[in-house]
Amino acid sequence: MDKIVKERIKEFLEYLNIGQNAFEAKVGWSNGYINNTKNISADKLKSVANEYPQLSLEWLITGNGEMIKREVDIDYKEKYYNLLEEQNETRSELNSLNARHIDIMNELHDAKIQNLELMKEIEQLKSNKRHAVDPALSSYPPQRDVDIVTKK
Repeated sequence: MDKIVKERIKEFLEYLNIGQNAFEAKVGWSNGYINNTKNISADKLKSVANEYPQLSLEWLITGNGEMIKREVDIDYKEKYYNLLEEQNETRSELNSLNARHIDIMNELHDAKIQNLELMKEIEQLKSNKRHAVDPALSSYPPQRDVDIVTKK
């Protein structure tokens, strides 16, 4: 069976027009692995599937079906990874927006405190004005301190 799998791998390499060494390097196998192994393990086949998603594992293992998957099958995996990437970007943007929101809320809080302080100061100034004596109503001429000089 594995010899047949190895032959199918070689057929796939011919289809892609790539060398066996380049293929082995891309999937993380040692140089000459295909020629020197008796059994191709499931984890080795998984590395092939990860690097070459267009290759049908059903065809590679059993010989049934087409060598190359339909585009629809490939598109789902690609779309899934694209959605994951978009989700991560959206989370990052959301985190940035949340941080900005917190900054704005802190600025608003500080502005409210400053506004209250200014309102208190205005009320204090109004109160001081009411208690101040109107110069027009004060006696004329204004009273001055007079030094009393005594003569000897």
